[in-house]
Amino acid sequence: MSNNDKIFAIVGGGSTGPLQLINIALEAQREGIDLHGYEFHLIDPNGFGNGGIAYGQSLRGQILNSVCNEMDPHNPGGFIRSLESRGISVHPALFNERSGFVPFIKEDMVDRAIAILEDLGATIIEHEKAAFVRREHDGSFSLVDSDPADTANDPKPID
Repeated sequence: MSNNDKIFAIVGGGSTGPLQLINIALEAQREGIDLHGYEFHLIDPNGFGNGGIAYGQSLRGQILNSVCNEMDPHNPGGFIRSLESRGISVHPALFNERSGFVPFIKEDMVDRAIAILEDLGATIIEHEKAAFVRREHDGSFSLVDSDPADTANDPKPID
């Protein structure tokens, strides 16, 4: 396995990226995979776990499209407990406001996934800026901080 096989980028910190991250973390934990030498790059200029358009930027009063009881497939009742820990009482079979899902995404998906991955030996690197992927001459990929198609500027690797 080459070093590039141990580098992963998850782009988008709204809801889909964090859901993918927790899926990876829970599967690696379940399988007991040693992740020493692996890097997970979490990329979103608005911070990873921000809720994105669907949750973080939704207007007050917009509701979830699933009942509270179904909002966490990995941790039954987790979303309800998250709401209750913030003083929000809710019935499991009711729909909650979309904006209430953002702290859950950050705390129960992202923070939990990071803790699991780090316990398994992985390195987590969060990028809070735009990032682009550039294919190198040897076939590998690099994360860069400017558009590789922009020939006026030489893309600089992201650290």
